[in-house]
Amino acid sequence: MKKGGIYLIVGSLLVCGLLNVILFLTLPDGRTDSTVFWMVWAFAFPLCFVAFMGAVLFKNKRIAKQMSDLPIIQNTIFCAFGAYLVIMIIFGYFNINDIVLPLILDLIVTVLAAVIIIYAKFAHESDKYVKEKILTLNLLKADLEGCYPAVTDQNVLKAMKAFADDIRFSDPMSHPSLAGIESELSVTVSNICSLVAEGKFEQVTELLNKGKMQLQQRNSRCKILK
Repeated sequence: MKKGGIYLIVGSLLVCGLLNVILFLTLPDGRTDSTVFWMVWAFAFPLCFVAFMGAVLFKNKRIAKQMSDLPIIQNTIFCAFGAYLVIMIIFGYFNINDIVLPLILDLIVTVLAAVIIIYAKFAHESDKYVKEKILTLNLLKADLEGCYPAVTDQNVLKAMKAFADDIRFSDPMSHPSLAGIESELSVTVSNICSLVAEGKFEQVTELLNKGKMQLQQRNSRCKILK
């Protein structure tokens, strides 16, 4: 473990220790004999601390790192801890011995935090997936546009621009079953750029027609898979 992680764990232990010292020095007499107190205390300190240590210890793992890098997840964790702390203060300092209400409140906080974290992670992955697919199509379009200055045949240039527009307005979503046709499309665009550099415009026209057919097949299958 890196020094930063060790310092973080030690610092967290010191903070938790200080909070507990203040807590137990200021508690009303007899509150430590209450089951309610120990239940809300467990949510506020041991459970949160174990979860926090797990996140620190596994920070280098891909999934844990992605989750810890998302601000909404970090904020949710801090808010959940704050809510646990407030619940503990209320049911720890005041003479309330009904265990059902604080248990329900702690469980509500836990469930809400879990739902937000799972949803944020899912939304992040979906957004990342869409951006990757949009980037793939944009790169194909950019490759074609980069060839424009080398095209001396105006008909070929017009056809290339039309093909680039078709790519631009294609559905950015994808599916694993489309990997084959998308790979073929990438190869076709690459071959078009190579032929343009060689000045073989007749063959470029043939490949443009082939690329349009591949793009149409890809988009048609994409619609079916939705």
